[in-house]
Amino acid sequence: MRLKALSHYNGDMDTRFGDCILLYDSTSLVVYDCGHNQHASEVEKFLRKNTLISQVYIVISHNDSDHTDGVESLMEYLHSNGYDVTVYSSLYLKSARKVLELLDDGRRTLPATKQHILETFDNIKNIIEKAQGYGFSIKNATVGTKVLSGSIVGPTEDEFAAVVAQAMGMSLVKGVCSISKKLSYMAPRLLPVLPEGKRTRHLSVVFLIFLFQCVQKP
Repeated sequence: MRLKALSHYNGDMDTRFGDCILLYDSTSLVVYDCGHNQHASEVEKFLRKNTLISQVYIVISHNDSDHTDGVESLMEYLHSNGYDVTVYSSLYLKSARKVLELLDDGRRTLPATKQHILETFDNIKNIIEKAQGYGFSIKNATVGTKVLSGSIVGPTEDEFAAVVAQAMGMSLVKGVCSISKKLSYMAPRLLPVLPEGKRTRHLSVVFLIFLFQCVQKP
């Protein structure tokens, strides 16, 4: 498994290109976020050079535009060129009932809660709808979900539902999640298959260890 992190282009340090990390072997590619159309173009160039790759896995960490803005452009290219694509994201509507229970203000209905979720997490909504239109496989990024040689290690559904409720304007979350938690902390995180003795239980540093292993053992 190799790694390629996309960053800035042509010395442009002012534009916020956002995140895009590529994890790949000879036949498969994982795209972890794609925050700019320039990143999408770079992924397309990468695929044209690596012609044996036929399967592409797109993992969307969270809704912010600097993690999602290039995803739709990339999916259009993948669809046009016949790649086998699977999109992984937290599918917010599957937790709508739990979110409603956390809100617990006696005024909201389940349909209204679902609509509010779609409005709040609009970037992921648009990506999922387009992926469905292309006939791509779509997977809910729950804990334990396998992505190539790695797996999703967080957030749990309780953590996820609490953050969704917080994002929808909730003032109190019944002790499940502190109001100061950031949305990005609860984004799906990939745990690679590491050599024995190199694993960690600390989710906040899992991805850094993944980067280290990929650089040291390409």
